[in-house]
Amino acid sequence: MFDSLNRKAQKELINRLISSIEITRDNKFNIEIKSIKFTEEFISKSTQDYIDYLNELLADNNIGITYKEQINKEKLLELENDYTIMSLVKMENNQYTEEELNNYFDLMKEHFYVDGIINCPYIEGNNIVDTLILIPKTELINV
Repeated sequence: MFDSLNRKAQKELINRLISSIEITRDNKFNIEIKSIKFTEEFISKSTQDYIDYLNELLADNNIGITYKEQINKEKLLELENDYTIMSLVKMENNQYTEEELNNYFDLMKEHFYVDGIINCPYIEGNNIVDTLILIPKTELINV
């Protein structure tokens, strides 16, 4: 989710959650994090609070993409009737064929500016295990 944020939102999130960070850099510009101290806010909040906060940051971050609350297996089964679902974990692990990927990308392009696509975290228990792209199954009318 962090990569989905624009630079300003990333900076705001880092400033809100990290009080200090100590790094070293060698002559080849490799950076090593020596020490990191988190704010009291970071330490005291639950995972759910951070998911909600990230979704707030993402809400107005991109045109054509709606960021929704996290979903579980039950909610996913309900959504499968109305949405084509793409798993970013499956994509990163090369579990889609090239044809499947091309179909997903074509659908995303078709719906992006018309009825939008949805990005949401998929959870099992209290852990985010995937990020899903939901593409409406609505039929678009070409004018």
